[in-house]
Amino acid sequence: WMKAVSPTLRTQLRWLPAALFLLSLSCFIVALARPQRADSKVKKNVEGIDIVLVLDVSDSMAIEDLVPNRLEACKNVMKDFVNRRVSDRIAFVIFSGESYTRVPLTLDYGLLKKNISEVKSSRNIKLGTAIGVGLANAVARLRDSTAKSRVIVFLTDGENNTGTIDPETALGIAKGYGIRINTIGAGIDGQAQLPQEFEDAFGRKVKRYVPIHSSVNDDLLGRMASDTGGKYYRATDTNGL
Repeated sequence: WMKAVSPTLRTQLRWLPAALFLLSLSCFIVALARPQRADSKVKKNVEGIDIVLVLDVSDSMAIEDLVPNRLEACKNVMKDFVNRRVSDRIAFVIFSGESYTRVPLTLDYGLLKKNISEVKSSRNIKLGTAIGVGLANAVARLRDSTAKSRVIVFLTDGENNTGTIDPETALGIAKGYGIRINTIGAGIDGQAQLPQEFEDAFGRKVKRYVPIHSSVNDDLLGRMASDTGGKYYRATDTNGL
């Protein structure tokens, strides 16, 4: 009989005071936290620059007037340059008697630095210093770029002595596309010692030095820069580089 009696309204709502207390406590805690609503979005606009790094890998880059030699010093500086970039696409081109693109325009700086580290001298490509060919290849990397600023950083220790494209023609093409060229001449002018490896009578590799005349074409590199709105830098030691 007792089970058949329906509970009163007061009995049914006996949980309400406790629930209201917990709700009030929750609101009080939230108020103490002082939540804030962000009604605006922060936008970060970064103008990326398309850059082509061009490195001379001719035999003379093994000369040791820069530490440990011209090639390795230039590679270290290039990797440091890449480390300072944030949103710029960078390509990597090498040349001696001919030229090829080692890395196309990319934001993968790890891949870029890996390829810079792995570059050796021109033993596997045609000998010589084809500045015109190297420059033309770099221009081709930027030809279709839509970036507002397109830059070539061109590093060499010599002067043009071979190649199917002369530097003046390549320079004219760069100017036509509105590409800025910054040039760097590395190493001292005059007589130098070129390290080479030989095998002795027992098949052991021996390092010897052979005399070589080394000179940088300051006039050409200067015009490549000035005619395109860039700058020419001369580095005769590692700190200068």
